[in-house]
Amino acid sequence: MDLLHAAVVLAALGCARSPQLAGPVVVPFELRGDLIVVTVDVNGQPAALILDTGTGIGLALDSAFAQRAHFHSSWHSAQANGRTVPLGTVHSVHVGSAPLSNVGVVVVDIGTLQTRVGRDVHGTIGYDLFERYVVTIDYEARTITLSEPRTFTYAGSGTVVPVGLEHHTPVVEASIVTRTRGVVPVRLDLDLGSSGYAVRLSQRTVAAYQLLHDTVTVHGPFGGGAGAATEGELLRMPSLKLGPLIINWPSTALAVEMDGSFGATAVTDGTIGEPILRRMRLTFDYSRSRVIMELRGQFDLPDTVDGSGLSLASADSAGSAWRVLAVVAGSAGERAGVHPGDEVVGIDGQPASVLPYGRLRELLRADGLTRRLAVRRDGVTVTVPIALTMMF
Repeated sequence: MDLLHAAVVLAALGCARSPQLAGPVVVPFELRGDLIVVTVDVNGQPAALILDTGTGIGLALDSAFAQRAHFHSSWHSAQANGRTVPLGTVHSVHVGSAPLSNVGVVVVDIGTLQTRVGRDVHGTIGYDLFERYVVTIDYEARTITLSEPRTFTYAGSGTVVPVGLEHHTPVVEASIVTRTRGVVPVRLDLDLGSSGYAVRLSQRTVAAYQLLHDTVTVHGPFGGGAGAATEGELLRMPSLKLGPLIINWPSTALAVEMDGSFGATAVTDGTIGEPILRRMRLTFDYSRSRVIMELRGQFDLPDTVDGSGLSLASADSAGSAWRVLAVVAGSAGERAGVHPGDEVVGIDGQPASVLPYGRLRELLRADGLTRRLAVRRDGVTVTVPIALTMMF
């Protein structure tokens, strides 16, 4: 059994229904790059968790925190990144004052994820929260609002998009306008945990529509998540159509590897990620099989991507440096002479220790600006000017 099917087993373990809320519960969140991090109480232990519609179970927790939170394992297990991981429950979870009871849990290695978003993050929270409550995400206010499905009503002017739930993740019908292959119909996950690019497409979909021949692409990082980082082909498609909404020139990553959740046996065609979703006020209403999208800001402008070509990960638990994992060929980072293994210890005079990962990526997500990186190599720190250029 793989992780996509773990939710089915956890549901069978029996989850008690939480008490009814007296009214909507508003909970603040922090934005780390493109990811929502909310503080949650798990069996009396505070946990910083990524809000993730792509997590088809209640909680995915790192092993050390799961032990502190008195995780109760069952005889069930799942496969995650080639490893057998335990499944079970935690008795009590509170998001603000909104309770969840007997929440399904999978214990996984999130070390790679922690190096990207901060070692204080303990995992993700997903399906159980969205199944129990109507969840409204307001990026401008940095809040989520949890409402009772039975009493929730919507009277705004947002676009209502039907969603289906497959393996406990929300899936929408969409289409991508390509350069040479016409209009391609796709079924995409609305994935709050998918950052970096507006759209990711599976290898199965890429091969079926021969999208690698659509236009010139840039070879670079496809995405990492909680597992090992992968590479793919990067480009901008002319547009993405989602119901009546049209998203122009979305940044798109094409999977090329046969294995993994984006491989040849992918369940859906790919994901719509945070670079699009964060420009809306979103209401996920699983009880009515819908998501409500209210556009915000300059929605018609293309999303921005990294302008440095540097793949970075935290070099130590203190966050005092960011190690360069890879440098995209032909990128601003390569032109500036940055090498894999270098450590970025500051940007524009600010030490890395005061720059959370989200802020660091924002500083490098620009076109035409020059940043001054403090780079440490072989014990020597030098200042390296890097002229940021979006490559696609």
